Amino acid sequence: MIGHSFGGYETAFVITQTDAFAAAVCGSGRMNTISGYFVHSSSIPRSNAWRFESQQGRMTFSPFENWKAYEMDAPLPNAANCTTPLLSWAGKKDKNIFWTQSAEFHMALRRLGKRNVLILYENEAHTITTPELQKDLTIKTKNWFYYYLKEHKEALTNGIP
Repeated sequence: MIGHSFGGYETAFVITQTDAFAAAVCGSGRMNTISGYFVHSSSIPRSNAWRFESQQGRMTFSPFENWKAYEMDAPLPNAANCTTPLLSWAGKKDKNIFWTQSAEFHMALRRLGKRNVLILYENEAHTITTPELQKDLTIKTKNWFYYYLKEHKEALTNGIP
């Protein structure tokens, strides 16, 4: 399974709900809906509440009206349920979904002893635009899936694609 942005969030969420996937890759996804709701994105001069209440989040209510629903709808609080190895990536200059969202989920999975790797691209934003780094991510993604889906054990070096 693979996803980016809202698809990255969906990928991370789905792997906390099922063991149906052998491997996953998640790019620039929101991992904590509660902190994501309250963060102010510098690319849009307001909080992200609108994303949850009237856009992709489809919650139609604030966390204060139903805190449990926001917890249930987030990858981070459900990290203990994850059994799928996850390769995640983010750009450190992302003004849409801060890279710390990916880092939070990575650290939770790491603390829980779950198989995962986080790649941070220092000078990239929400998408990778530098050709060399696009190639780097493509190779790492391919190697991640080769390792877990085709059992090409040489595809990873020290756990890194």
